[in-house]
Amino acid sequence: MKKIVVTLLLAAILLTMTPMSATLAEASYATVQSGNQYGVRLRLGPSTSYASQTTLPSGTVVTVLEKGTVWTRIQAGTLTGYMMSKFLVSSDGSNPSSTPSLGTATVYAGNGLRTWLRTAPNGRRLGLYSDGTPLTILGYKGEWTRVMIGSSVGYMMSKYIALPAPTPAPTPIPYSALTKVELNYEYPLVGDTLTATITPAQATVDYQWYRDEVGGTKLSTAAAYTATTADVGHKICLQVTGNGQWAGQKVSVLSQPVTKERKVAGVMIVNTIADHPRLWRATF
Repeated sequence: MKKIVVTLLLAAILLTMTPMSATLAEASYATVQSGNQYGVRLRLGPSTSYASQTTLPSGTVVTVLEKGTVWTRIQAGTLTGYMMSKFLVSSDGSNPSSTPSLGTATVYAGNGLRTWLRTAPNGRRLGLYSDGTPLTILGYKGEWTRVMIGSSVGYMMSKYIALPAPTPAPTPIPYSALTKVELNYEYPLVGDTLTATITPAQATVDYQWYRDEVGGTKLSTAAAYTATTADVGHKICLQVTGNGQWAGQKVSVLSQPVTKERKVAGVMIVNTIADHPRLWRATF
């Protein structure tokens, strides 16, 4: 009697465990979302101290092997590694309509032979495709990749698919320094339009005009400034800040105080007629 009870109990336990095992065996998918054009690194271990195996572009569908709070172990094609969980968005890879696509890849056997597209891993053959045939990746399942070629959807061995190369990082632009800024007026009048000569001439800069000194009253951020009656008695200067590939700041020499009319700075008497030493002319 005890033997029968134990047998029935074991059978009940096995029946209870069967659905759990089936659930665990089902593939889980996620999509890489980087938020920029450079993709996300797939690393050998769950830390940034581990080497990067490759960079997966945003939109890549991967198989989730072990999900963690910070790092998740995934498989992408024939590569297995770790990616930061915040860059992965869960997706049900068993439903074609809900499986995001990676984009365009190509068939590549590399041996001159064509590759079969099948209904399932090791399933019925759907078609035979040559190297270079474009396809869309829908998901991954072990050594197989779920793809779409034309209107046909099926599975192809991952080793025969060439993934698109990741977008290379842009080449850093070398920065150049500003060397000088000079105003066109030393003795500005009301109504004069002050401009500046920047060195190097091809530099691109942001402008800030000041009254009296840098940090004083801000006047304008335009490339030119026209003196007003409010500037009378005050000096004007310009500070420029490099932008784009230009770095640093330069400040012009302060102008003389702005006036309403130009004043004579001095008078010099010269003899302009050599044959008449007593004839002189005043030069202003």
